[in-house]
Amino acid sequence: MAVASEQGVWVKDKLGSEVGLVIVVVGAEHIMLLIKYWLQTAVSVLPQSVIDAKKAVKFRNARKRNSDMRAKKERRSAGSGRFSDIGGKNNNNGGWRNSSVGGLSILNEEVSERSGGGG
Repeated sequence: MAVASEQGVWVKDKLGSEVGLVIVVVGAEHIMLLIKYWLQTAVSVLPQSVIDAKKAVKFRNARKRNSDMRAKKERRSAGSGRFSDIGGKNNNNGGWRNSSVGGLSILNEEVSERSGGGG
Protein backbone atom coordinates (compact mmCIF):
# COMPACT_ATOMS: atom_id res chain seq x y z
CA MET A 1 0.00 0.00 0.00
CA ALA A 2 2.86 2.36 0.82
CA VAL A 3 4.41 1.69 -2.56
CA ALA A 4 1.20 2.62 -4.37
CA SER A 5 0.57 5.93 -2.56
CA GLU A 6 2.22 9.21 -3.45
CA GLN A 7 4.02 9.43 -0.09
CA GLY A 8 5.39 5.91 -0.57
CA VAL A 9 6.70 6.74 -4.01
CA TRP A 10 8.31 9.92 -2.65
CA VAL A 11 10.01 8.01 0.22
CA LYS A 12 11.11 5.30 -2.22
CA ASP A 13 12.66 7.91 -4.52
CA LYS A 14 14.45 9.60 -1.57
CA LEU A 15 15.79 6.34 -0.11
CA GLY A 16 16.58 4.79 -3.47
CA SER A 17 15.08 1.33 -2.90
CA GLU A 18 12.06 -0.56 -1.66
CA VAL A 19 14.09 -2.00 1.25
CA GLY A 20 14.49 1.50 2.69
CA LEU A 21 10.74 2.00 2.37
CA VAL A 22 10.05 -1.23 4.28
CA ILE A 23 12.44 -0.15 7.04
CA VAL A 24 10.67 3.22 7.35
CA VAL A 25 7.22 1.56 7.50
CA VAL A 26 8.34 -1.02 10.10
CA GLY A 27 9.99 1.74 12.15
CA ALA A 28 6.78 3.82 12.06
CA GLU A 29 4.77 0.79 13.25
CA HIS A 30 7.19 0.26 16.13
CA ILE A 31 6.86 3.90 17.15
CA MET A 32 3.05 3.58 17.14
CA LEU A 33 3.24 0.40 19.25
CA LEU A 34 5.55 2.17 21.69
CA ILE A 35 3.09 5.05 22.01
CA LYS A 36 0.22 2.57 22.52
CA TYR A 37 2.16 0.73 25.25
CA TRP A 38 3.06 4.00 26.98
CA LEU A 39 -0.60 5.09 26.99
CA GLN A 40 -1.74 1.74 28.40
CA THR A 41 0.72 1.96 31.27
CA ALA A 42 0.17 5.67 31.94
CA VAL A 43 -3.64 5.62 32.02
CA SER A 44 -5.26 3.42 34.64
CA VAL A 45 -8.29 1.30 33.79
CA LEU A 46 -9.91 2.00 37.17
CA PRO A 47 -10.56 5.44 38.67
CA GLN A 48 -8.49 6.39 41.72
CA SER A 49 -11.54 6.27 44.00
CA VAL A 50 -12.14 2.62 43.09
CA ILE A 51 -8.48 1.78 43.67
CA ASP A 52 -8.61 3.47 47.09
CA ALA A 53 -11.83 1.64 48.00
CA LYS A 54 -10.28 -1.70 47.04
CA LYS A 55 -7.22 -0.96 49.16
CA ALA A 56 -9.43 -0.03 52.12
CA VAL A 57 -11.41 -3.27 51.85
CA LYS A 58 -8.20 -5.29 51.56
CA PHE A 59 -6.74 -3.53 54.63
CA ARG A 60 -9.95 -4.06 56.62
CA ASN A 61 -10.02 -7.77 55.74
CA ALA A 62 -6.35 -8.20 56.67
CA ARG A 63 -6.88 -6.43 60.00
CA LYS A 64 -9.93 -8.59 60.79
CA ARG A 65 -8.04 -11.76 59.84
CA ASN A 66 -5.10 -10.77 62.05
CA SER A 67 -7.34 -9.95 65.00
CA ASP A 68 -9.18 -13.25 64.57
CA MET A 69 -5.87 -15.12 64.51
CA ARG A 70 -4.67 -13.21 67.57
CA ALA A 71 -7.88 -14.03 69.45
CA LYS A 72 -7.59 -17.69 68.46
CA LYS A 73 -4.01 -17.78 69.69
CA GLU A 74 -5.03 -16.16 72.99
CA ARG A 75 -7.80 -18.71 73.43
CA ARG A 76 -5.32 -21.52 72.86
CA SER A 77 -2.76 -20.07 75.26
CA ALA A 78 -5.41 -19.41 77.93
CA GLY A 79 -5.80 -23.16 78.39
CA SER A 80 -9.54 -23.26 78.76
CA GLY A 81 -9.74 -26.82 77.43
CA ARG A 82 -10.34 -29.83 79.63
CA PHE A 83 -6.81 -31.19 79.11
CA SER A 84 -5.06 -27.90 79.78
CA ASP A 85 -4.17 -28.77 83.35
CA ILE A 86 -3.79 -32.55 83.52
CA GLY A 87 -2.56 -33.64 86.91
CA GLY A 88 -3.95 -30.62 88.72
CA LYS A 89 -0.70 -28.68 88.83
CA ASN A 90 -2.51 -25.35 89.14
CA ASN A 91 -5.37 -26.63 91.22
CA ASN A 92 -5.18 -26.25 95.00
CA ASN A 93 -6.91 -29.53 95.87
CA GLY A 94 -4.83 -31.71 93.51
CA GLY A 95 -7.79 -32.79 91.36
CA TRP A 96 -8.78 -32.02 87.86
CA ARG A 97 -9.24 -28.36 87.13
CA ASN A 98 -12.31 -28.83 84.98
CA SER A 99 -14.32 -31.20 87.11
CA SER A 100 -17.68 -30.43 85.51
CA VAL A 101 -16.94 -32.58 82.44
CA GLY A 102 -19.09 -35.72 82.60
CA GLY A 103 -17.91 -38.21 85.25
CA LEU A 104 -14.88 -36.23 86.35
CA SER A 105 -16.57 -34.69 89.37
CA ILE A 106 -16.39 -38.09 91.12
CA LEU A 107 -12.71 -38.41 90.21
CA ASN A 108 -12.06 -34.92 91.55
CA GLU A 109 -13.67 -35.79 94.89
CA GLU A 110 -11.73 -39.05 95.18
CA VAL A 111 -8.40 -37.35 94.46
CA SER A 112 -9.25 -34.60 96.94
CA GLU A 113 -10.08 -37.12 99.68
CA ARG A 114 -6.85 -39.08 99.07
CA SER A 115 -4.72 -35.95 99.21
CA GLY A 116 -6.36 -34.88 102.44
CA GLY A 117 -8.10 -31.83 101.03
CA GLY A 118 -11.74 -31.03 101.49
CA GLY A 119 -13.97 -31.11 98.50
